[in-house]
Amino acid sequence: MTTRTKAAEAAPRGGGAKAKPQVGRLVAQLLTGERTSRLSFADIAERVRRRIPEAQTTARSVASVAHHLRAAGQPIPDRRAREHLRG
Repeated sequence: MTTRTKAAEAAPRGGGAKAKPQVGRLVAQLLTGERTSRLSFADIAERVRRRIPEAQTTARSVASVAHHLRAAGQPIPDRRAREHLRG
């Protein structure tokens, strides 16, 4: 299974079948992007919901995609320390 497939499968529920792969791809892009890799999970979820209004993405669903990408060998930075500091 490819990283892209795992990210798509880890996309949050809702929004129809077409939205799921789009959401998963967008989350993966935001997690790994050069300019966006430092965003918090909450910030990524907000950007996804702005771009895909039917998405029900949460910080937790973004964390799930990050977990699957790490398991597939992608170098996704750990954001937990920053999430706790945001308060």
